[in-house]
Amino acid sequence: MILITDIGKDPDDAFALTYAVIMGLPISDVIITTKESAASAHICWNILNNLSDRYPTAKNIKIHAGSIKPVKGDSSFRDNYYHGIFSELGPVPNKFEALKIQLGDCVIIGPLTDFLELLKNNRARRAVFMAQCRKDHNEILPDMESYNLRCDPFATEAAFQFQDRIPYAFIGKNLAYQVPFTTQDIDALGALSHPVARFLADHAYQSFEAFKARMPDLFEKKYKNTNNMSYCYDPLTILAITNPDLFIFEKFGRHRIGVSINAARAKETLFSALMNGLN
Repeated sequence: MILITDIGKDPDDAFALTYAVIMGLPISDVIITTKESAASAHICWNILNNLSDRYPTAKNIKIHAGSIKPVKGDSSFRDNYYHGIFSELGPVPNKFEALKIQLGDCVIIGPLTDFLELLKNNRARRAVFMAQCRKDHNEILPDMESYNLRCDPFATEAAFQFQDRIPYAFIGKNLAYQVPFTTQDIDALGALSHPVARFLADHAYQSFEAFKARMPDLFEKKYKNTNNMSYCYDPLTILAITNPDLFIFEKFGRHRIGVSINAARAKETLFSALMNGLN
């Protein structure tokens, strides 16, 4: 399994990676697609290194520093604003080269830039996206309201041209809005002694405050009159693999689109796995 992520920007990537390791998913490679991919690789390494005492297979996951900007244009991906409480630097990450990646199932919780290279080199068996799509006659089209898709529009449009070769599945933000981690959840996680638990809690708090300062109007819209702190965007993508029974999917040809979720069970499944796995 290949995980493509922009870890280091928002906490949900780190939650997703941690949950995937706890659940024993056979991740072989993590490809980091973000402006500061080398720096974010150290975050990823620290998470995996600190999990490896309980989950030894975490040591075997290869980390790759991927693209730092879209396929076309001069602009970079958005700056990361959080680098974590981990101070230890891991080994220099591998430079992403598609031909060195073994064929596998892809989980995309970041921009599609490096996923496109996997597709071009026949390294993707199927793919699950944290993103929305639209149906148009006999094909699916990207919904550019999805952050991961609009980060690199050219790569996104090109990747969707491969839909006749491999099956795609989509988990949209409409489902994630139903599954939030609250302030109480994050506090409970942060009270654990495991360094990854403390990292996740600190990341959630720091990102929450950064979002509030950077985009106050959107923050007010999403969090007003709630005690929600972090929506489970990316963890739901992993949950769709470990617990597909919690979702209802619409089949569209060979593809699947998540249309609803048992939100209460999804929240309990994710949160209990993290608490028990890091306790």
